[in-house]
Amino acid sequence: MSLLERHQNWIDHLLGKFEALTISSGPVAYFHIRDVFHPELYGLIEKYWPREDYFLGQVDVAQQRLGHVYANLRKVVLIEDAPELMPSAEGGEFWQSFRMMMSDRRLLRKLIERIVPHLRGMRTDLKPPIRVQSDLLLQIDTDGFNLSPHLDSWRKLLSMVFYLPHDDSRPELGTSVFTPRPEFVHAHPDLGRKFFGEYYPFEQFNETYRAPFVPNSVFGFVVTPLAFHGVQEVKNAGGWRRNILMNLYHQYEAPYQSVLKRNLIKV
Repeated sequence: MSLLERHQNWIDHLLGKFEALTISSGPVAYFHIRDVFHPELYGLIEKYWPREDYFLGQVDVAQQRLGHVYANLRKVVLIEDAPELMPSAEGGEFWQSFRMMMSDRRLLRKLIERIVPHLRGMRTDLKPPIRVQSDLLLQIDTDGFNLSPHLDSWRKLLSMVFYLPHDDSRPELGTSVFTPRPEFVHAHPDLGRKFFGEYYPFEQFNETYRAPFVPNSVFGFVVTPLAFHGVQEVKNAGGWRRNILMNLYHQYEAPYQSVLKRNLIKV
C-alpha cells in the first residue's frame, strides 16, 4: 500500500470517528472518543515521539511570563519543530505528513459541522464568514502541573487533547469539566457572556466530568463563555501525561514561535 493510500485510510478513520461522536448537551459541550487514530497511525506517533530532553517548559518557549503559575511544568514541542528533531528522515517525514493530515480541510469541515449547533446562541461574537485554522502542540505534563478552572481564549472554537499514555493504568489524569458554584455565579453577573481570562480556585467550582486518560483517545470541548475546564494536580506520573493539543481558531494568533529558529535547543 502506498503512503498516499495509508494517509487516506488514516483520514477516513478520523472522519468516521468525528462523524459518530456524541457531544454532551450541558453547559459545557464536550466529548471523549476512544481509538481515535487508526492503529497504524497511533503506532507511528509512539515510534516517532520526540526525545524527552527536546521538550521545553511553556515559559521557556514563550520567553515571557504566562498567566498560569504552573505553566513551566507543561513541556512542549512545536509541531513545526518536530520534523527537525527526528534522528531519521522517516521520522521527519512522518511529523510533516501528520501536520498536513491534521489540517486537512475535510477534517476541519467535519469538526466545524459537528460543533456549530453548540456555538449558536453562545458565541454572539462570531460573524460570517468564519475562517478556521488549526494548531498542534506536542506536550508532556510533569508532576505538580495543574490547571485550575478557566476559560479558553475567544479566538478558539474547539480544543481537543489527544491522550497518549503508555497504558490505561492512570485514567484519573484526564481533563476535567467544571461548573461554577452559586457564589461564583452571584459574583459574576456577566457569566456566559464574557470570556474571563483568569484561573480560578478549584473550591469555587464543581467537577462534573473527568475524561479517562487512556491510550489513543481524545477529549474535546466547544469553546464558549461557559466552558470551564482544567486538570487536577498531576502526581507520580513519570512523564505519562503525554498528549497532543489541537486547537481550532477563528482568529489565529500563533502561541509560540519555533524554538529551533531561535536557537533555544540544539539538535
